[in-house]
Amino acid sequence: DLYSLAAWEGHLISGHCSGLIRVWNVATGARDRKLEGHTDAVWCLAVSGTRLVSGSWDRSVKVWAMGAGASWPCERTLVGHAGGVYTLAIWRGKGLSGAGGDSVRV
Repeated sequence: DLYSLAAWEGHLISGHCSGLIRVWNVATGARDRKLEGHTDAVWCLAVSGTRLVSGSWDRSVKVWAMGAGASWPCERTLVGHAGGVYTLAIWRGKGLSGAGGDSVRV
């Protein structure tokens, strides 16, 4: 099942209940790559410059380096929420995440 969407420079990025993030080429409709690392559903995605931020029900936020190369590596995994991460926002270059239990982290 599809849970979240984001767009970046000709790519559509989708977060799924399996924990996968898929990256699609908008022009061709082909899947360019998949990002693995979350262990539960990816509920939210946000883009800031060349960084993709993903939030998951596994209680983590991951930061991915987007680019022209074949892989988009995970640069950082942030943990600390007591519940699943279900919302993200980028404000003044900083990521904000919201999770179950009414917690917000910057």
